[in-house]
Amino acid sequence: MKNLIYASCAATVLLCSGCSVLPEQAELSRLPVITYGTPAPAGDNFILFFPAGQPIPTDVAIVGSLLKDTSNQRLVVSLNKDVYAFKRWVSFDNKHWVDARDTIDVKVEVRIPGPNHTKPGEIKVQIDNKSTS
Repeated sequence: MKNLIYASCAATVLLCSGCSVLPEQAELSRLPVITYGTPAPAGDNFILFFPAGQPIPTDVAIVGSLLKDTSNQRLVVSLNKDVYAFKRWVSFDNKHWVDARDTIDVKVEVRIPGPNHTKPGEIKVQIDNKSTS
């Protein structure tokens, strides 16, 4: 289940793979900016733009051979500000770039009912701006 949640988060947010040295702003300005939800070019040489307020769907599933009933749902969230992502770098204005790990904090909690958690199961993904978390 954790792998499913991590994969969903990666699709939404997105953000944390690639080169270790930030390219120059001139190089970044030549890259195409692709709005989330539109087809992306082949490869990873583009900036992915998440506009504030635009729906970001994430599919969540609880499935498996031990279950009689399974569940699939689409959850939709939106950002409160624009986010530009390039490999592991992020910008809020497409000009000033920082390592996503330095500005965005992502926490994933999964609790499955059992002896240590006798309440309903829980899946929580919390995404915070580190400057305000």
